[in-house]
Amino acid sequence: MGIDTSTSKQVMLSEKAYRALAAAKAPGESFSDVVVRTFGAAEARLREFERWAKANLPAPELADSIEEARTEVRWRCLGTRRRR
Repeated sequence: MGIDTSTSKQVMLSEKAYRALAAAKAPGESFSDVVVRTFGAAEARLREFERWAKANLPAPELADSIEEARTEVRWRCLGTRRRR
């Protein structure tokens, strides 16, 4: 994928976190690629579960809670803005 250095950020990791990230890295993949692949997949799973919950669960407020949780995960893990 490559890194857009005009918008790159530095982060500090513990040695344990670095080893885990390095272990997840495939040949030719950057650390940024690993983070996007990992957290992007989590976002997709949450979105899929949210759709299922809205279609199959009797309580609409539960589906709304799932949507709020997904938004919070996106905000905390991916750094995207909250939509309200």
